[in-house]
Amino acid sequence: MAASGSALSRRVSEVVGVALFAVTLIWLIALATYDPNDPVWFFSTGTHDVPANFAGRVGAFLGELSFQLLGYASYLLPAVMAVAGWHYFWCTKIDAAYTKIVGATMLLACGSAFLGLTLGRVDFGPRPFRAGGYLGEWLGGFMSEYLSRTGSVIVILALIVAAVIISTQVSFGRLFSAIFAALQDLGAQGVASFSSIHAEDNREPTSPLGPFIRRVQFHHLYGPPSIRPQEPGLSFYLAFMRSSMKRSTSARRIRRRRPMAKLGMTPSARSL
Repeated sequence: MAASGSALSRRVSEVVGVALFAVTLIWLIALATYDPNDPVWFFSTGTHDVPANFAGRVGAFLGELSFQLLGYASYLLPAVMAVAGWHYFWCTKIDAAYTKIVGATMLLACGSAFLGLTLGRVDFGPRPFRAGGYLGEWLGGFMSEYLSRTGSVIVILALIVAAVIISTQVSFGRLFSAIFAALQDLGAQGVASFSSIHAEDNREPTSPLGPFIRRVQFHHLYGPPSIRPQEPGLSFYLAFMRSSMKRSTSARRIRRRRPMAKLGMTPSARSL
């Protein structure tokens, strides 16, 4: 019985997650295709008989309500809905759910207030559009009365950062430390590669006949060399090396005989 109840709750959770994903998509389309000339329930009749919003009359109503209340900060609402739908679909528990709800609420409020202070009203269609909505305009005006506009912007930015930390539980200190460590590793790799390239550039150039010279010297001491026919000029070089080594050998023999000849020693005596 418990197993069947668990399976049922899982199916219900998956259905709720799919429904939240659908609402998120509709809401996002409603915001992206918002037209102030559309007829909207409880707001205006509009100049269009049929709404231009891709989500129809429901989308026109959602877009008008969101923009009137929060302004451009309304785009955060589908994001919050998508996160909730993801957790419901995979049946995972949201850690510190109430804390994250408070952080998301702070982020929405501070975002609308920031837009209301920085952008104010924007000409969008037949009537002026509040960038931060009614909520942002009210919060911005309330804070500007006590902190002026500059001080209010500073405080709101600080609150936005705090809201991001509370709602996402992201540590900016760890994030910056990881970025700094990655940049250090990248710099060390770049310095090492540059040093290796510089060392290769400063290395003395080697002769292309170096392997041939070593091979000829080896075979001259330990046996005749094997000449490859595809090596041009090697036969001439071998002949030159043989003649030069013969001359050096004969010169060493002559130098050995001269001291013995001065002493009047015969070859037989030298052998003794």
